[in-house]
Amino acid sequence: MIFKKDIPLKILKEKYCDEQSKFFAFEGIQVHYKDEGKGMPMVLLHGISASLHAWDDWTTTLKQFYRIIRVDLPGFGITGPNHAQDYSISYYCKFLHAFLQELGIDSFVLAGNSMGGEIAWNFANKYPEKVTHLILIDASGYYKRKEDLPITYKLAKNDKINWLMARLDVFWMNRLTLRQIFYNKKIITRQLEKRYYELTLRPGNRQAFVERIKLVGEEPIKFDLTTLKMPMLILWGEKDTWVPVVLAKRFHRDVPHAKLIIYPNVGHVPMEEAPEATVKDVLIFLQNA
Repeated sequence: MIFKKDIPLKILKEKYCDEQSKFFAFEGIQVHYKDEGKGMPMVLLHGISASLHAWDDWTTTLKQFYRIIRVDLPGFGITGPNHAQDYSISYYCKFLHAFLQELGIDSFVLAGNSMGGEIAWNFANKYPEKVTHLILIDASGYYKRKEDLPITYKLAKNDKINWLMARLDVFWMNRLTLRQIFYNKKIITRQLEKRYYELTLRPGNRQAFVERIKLVGEEPIKFDLTTLKMPMLILWGEKDTWVPVVLAKRFHRDVPHAKLIIYPNVGHVPMEEAPEATVKDVLIFLQNA
């Protein structure tokens, strides 16, 4: 079948929500999140087309020491689309600020992967008094040229292609994408593949993906990264083909006080592909920073 219907939200909730799931009302949408553990709050932001499940392995370890808050960002996961179809980084920063105000959190560790990393470093610039430590994992957004964009993003910016992407059965594109972001293909289980695929079919998520892609590389950086003074950890997969390691070095060059760790034979999502190594480095960083 070329075109594919959405999966009803009720079915997805039954499958991908559990007793830890909570919901927060924001501008007419019900935001899905989880809040586990005790101690210093740590907020985890996933990347484009992902969900809070990307942090499952990290949460298992980190909730023993910290209060772990992870959220399905608007446009993705169970949360679903923003009715205004605004998926700019400034919108996500506004959303994150309102979300944390609702939870009564004024000071926290902020970590983000890919798009979540882009939200994180922009939020840290706007609200530096709130972010005690910043952790960027293959963070997007620090492109100096449009040539730096992943080929998938370049294709999705074509109006005819992105119209189809919002309606087609994305099974094969989903499978291809996972094989691009994971260097170790053995990590890609049927369960993981099915989760990414089914949550993409949440009503409105395919269109949200298209709308977000249109903005990638179009939002100018309006500040100097040297303004980020909080302790900062940069984690990167050496084999990342979506946001290549040269951008990790660019971050590190412009924020020299940051600690940079590059993982060999790891792709775009180190927290999923190398959870034990990455979470160990995070704990060391937080204990010593």
